[in-house]
Amino acid sequence: MSTAQMHAFTLLDIYTIEGSFRSAPNFKFENFETVKAQTRQQVTQAVVLQMDDGRRMLRVTLEMAVRWLGADTITEKAQIELLFAAEYVFTGEPDKATIDNFALNVTPYNVWPYFREYVANLSARMSLPRLTLPALTPGANTPTWPQIEA
Repeated sequence: MSTAQMHAFTLLDIYTIEGSFRSAPNFKFENFETVKAQTRQQVTQAVVLQMDDGRRMLRVTLEMAVRWLGADTITEKAQIELLFAAEYVFTGEPDKATIDNFALNVTPYNVWPYFREYVANLSARMSLPRLTLPALTPGANTPTWPQIEA
């Protein structure tokens, strides 16, 4: 994607569409030193819409999730899942490949700070192990949970 094509998109809004969370009973009393965390994300849709004022908008929906695993790395102890929407106004006539490339490679970096803050806040409210996600590494598009390395 060229610099000119990237600059044609201007972030308009980021918001949560839906979310869920759960925790195993008594998880807060377990030894957190053996707990591992995983994240996953998937761009689920990128759609171009016409706004009332004549501008065109790109709405990208993105699922993001984190889960805590027990020492056996199989037992899920807690999970937070969110569906975000990121909206961009744009100029020009980007083709489908440009829109898809933007949705897959730029949107996760725009949404990541919102997800990061939500996880930190909600995990504290749920008495889960403190988890500070990295500042700028949302990772690749991963629709399923990654395999645990032994």
